[in-house]
Amino acid sequence: MNHEDASHAEKVRGTFDELDLKRTRSFGLDEWITILQRLHIDFTLATMRDLFDKADANGDGLVTYSEYQKFCEMFPTTLDSLYYRSKDYWTDIHQLENIEEAKKQERTLKDREEQCRLNLFEAQQVTDKQDHRVHMSAQQLKEAQMREKEQRDNIVKAHAMTEDLRLEVRDRAADHAEARDNERVIQAGLNEARHAVEVTAAQSRNAENDVVKAEEYLMELERKVAEQRSVVDRLRGMCEHMHHDLTHAKSTEQTAVSALLESQRAVQLSGERLSLSEGELEAAIARERDSNDTAATLNAESLRLQLILENETKELLNCKDREKLSRQGEENSLLESQEHLRVLQALQAQNKDFNLQRSDVENEEVGLLEQEVMLREQRESLEDREAKLRTNASNFSTTRRSPSPAHYSKYRSSPMPSAYKSKDYPDNHNNSRFRASSPPRRHYDNDLARTTMNSSTRSNTLKSFSPHRQRKY
Repeated sequence: MNHEDASHAEKVRGTFDELDLKRTRSFGLDEWITILQRLHIDFTLATMRDLFDKADANGDGLVTYSEYQKFCEMFPTTLDSLYYRSKDYWTDIHQLENIEEAKKQERTLKDREEQCRLNLFEAQQVTDKQDHRVHMSAQQLKEAQMREKEQRDNIVKAHAMTEDLRLEVRDRAADHAEARDNERVIQAGLNEARHAVEVTAAQSRNAENDVVKAEEYLMELERKVAEQRSVVDRLRGMCEHMHHDLTHAKSTEQTAVSALLESQRAVQLSGERLSLSEGELEAAIARERDSNDTAATLNAESLRLQLILENETKELLNCKDREKLSRQGEENSLLESQEHLRVLQALQAQNKDFNLQRSDVENEEVGLLEQEVMLREQRESLEDREAKLRTNASNFSTTRRSPSPAHYSKYRSSPMPSAYKSKDYPDNHNNSRFRASSPPRRHYDNDLARTTMNSSTRSNTLKSFSPHRQRKY
């Protein structure tokens, strides 16, 4: 509600609620002095007590709402001052609370800005570490790929060497098979030679037996020597021929044995070479298998390092995103802090202007309040004096006898006694001293109406002094 539009009753109720600090539907002198001092109404203590006594009609030390209503009718300017200053006081409190809240928000924003700076610094450190880890992972992956490439080259070389050894083993196996075939042929020739030797030996033995039998027969049949000499010579020639064949068969057998031994040595050598080639082949196959296993291990290591690199790269991107978010948060916190600082400065400037305008209005009100109190005192003094004069006049009129016309004319022609020249006799209207000190009542009321402002007049006056009073509370 805009307090400029407040009615007299609303002002009375609002100021009474402010004065009723203990919420007892009445207020005492302490509460009255506390509120006046709080609202900077700089009356003396005596004036404050005097105003409270005027409000406390029954003199019980407490001012009720009905008593306060009558007091406000007697002191409208004081009512306006209490009402508007109370509104200004709570407006100032509200503005100070807003300023304090803005300061707390500013401190919170500064703390958040500092936290954002720390988060940004930590994010930058994490990003640098993650970048270093990504660099190391990339280097390790590159080294692993180089080792894998070298191992693949070794595998190719080992596979080529294994193929060469396999060809050599096949060639040596063919040579060994051929040597075995030669050995079998030589063995067959040796067997044939041995058989021929045996046959020749048997024939030689048979021939020798025949020679012995022939010699025996020759000895027995000397007479048949001539007949059998040709047979003996023929048999001896045959025996010599058989001995020659036996010698030739033995030499053939010896040659076959030498060839067999040579063939056996060749077979043994080819067997040893074949075994050596098979061992080399097995070693090459084992090396090839080891190379394949190493290549598989290196491939798995490369895949693992590549996966680690991808994860580290993703983590690096996440770190960069977090760093970007932290930087944006810091910038937003800085902008928000600057905005709150501008709001705080605007609130402080507004509160300063409000207090300056409030101080100007209060300074303007000081004279009005003092004038109202003074006029009220003068009015009460004049009312008391008028009541006293009226009482004296009434007493005088009842005690004085009514004179005759002649007697009255005598008094009119005679000079006025000195006793009637006192100011205590209001009926003596010819007394200029009385007229000067006691003006007619209507003149006093007009003067009071000119000097005492009502609520609408004061509102218009305060509008010129305090534009902020037009704000809604």
